[in-house]
Amino acid sequence: MLDHRKICLAPVMISFLMSVLAFVVVLSPLVFVHELGHYWAAKACGVHVERFSIGFGPKIFSWKDKSGTEWIFSWILLGGYVQMLGDANVASSVSKETSQTDHGRTMAGKTHLQRIMIAAAGPAVNYVVAFAMFVALFVAFGQPYHRPIIGTVLPTSQAYLAGIRQGDRINHIKGAKNKIATFEDVLKVLEKTPATQPLDVFVTRGDQDLNLTIMPAEKASGVWLGKLKCAPDKNARFYWKKSFMRAIAETLDMLNPVRMFKSLRLDSMGGPISIAHQAGSVLQEGVLPVLFLMASLSLGLGFFNLLPLPVLDGGLIMMEGIECIMGRKLSDGLRQGISIAAFGVLAILLVFLSWSDLGKIPAVAALLSR
Repeated sequence: MLDHRKICLAPVMISFLMSVLAFVVVLSPLVFVHELGHYWAAKACGVHVERFSIGFGPKIFSWKDKSGTEWIFSWILLGGYVQMLGDANVASSVSKETSQTDHGRTMAGKTHLQRIMIAAAGPAVNYVVAFAMFVALFVAFGQPYHRPIIGTVLPTSQAYLAGIRQGDRINHIKGAKNKIATFEDVLKVLEKTPATQPLDVFVTRGDQDLNLTIMPAEKASGVWLGKLKCAPDKNARFYWKKSFMRAIAETLDMLNPVRMFKSLRLDSMGGPISIAHQAGSVLQEGVLPVLFLMASLSLGLGFFNLLPLPVLDGGLIMMEGIECIMGRKLSDGLRQGISIAAFGVLAILLVFLSWSDLGKIPAVAALLSR
């Protein structure tokens, strides 16, 4: 007798393996250029780099260059790091074994400005890569948009209760200055609409024109795709070519860190599982969607690493700035303590996001509900 559970699990396992493969293919080059930014800046400032690793865990292969840097490719391709001379811990404190002669070749032996440059170089390269990719893609192929057609809507959502159904085309939202041309226009309107204001939506369903009112209960964060539990029809995606100058303007708006920080919400964040699932889905759609995903992830990687958490580049920049203002160095113990605490916060966030990500994958959610 056939085991139906194994038959049901087979597609899930295949999807999982595809997602892992896509995750590695998409993310590894971005991690590489990020760490390359730190490497270049360190070398430019006279800091000796002992190890440049892509991935963690047991190494697949390695070699040493003429400057003595060991280049490593490891089996767990979920990140990477640059280890500089004298690094003793996650706070980049100089080890006691480092001699006074070598102190000038360590990061601790450099000025505050040089250390800030080294820390900022990784995210900066990610921003440069994202900028170059977006501009080139917008000019050559066009900026991706979705026509304002509903692809999915959950029955428990306020949108569904208001009458929104799959296949509905959104034509206008009361209060919007212009007609809704893309699904992205809907997001822009929601961001500007007060959370307590009901949403009057004009839609077309077949040959019917409907006026629906969505109550604000789930619109508080202004996220149509998240809180209202609606998503656009994937088949309604199209690409709108831009002129070179327009592509630059659109890209600079996307790269605005203030705008990105304002839109940062816990319910809209995704962890490694969500990114892997997205990469697996996009990989099946073709090369162009993969390139757009890589550009988006490069931007996200650069932005995330600039957050002021001590184990991230932004945290190192923040602590260097504090030391510069104070005119004295924070103790290694204090720096290490802050870094370990921040690492714990990130670990908890990672676990939370990973658990949340599982519920966003239909196949996994179906298995967990059994």
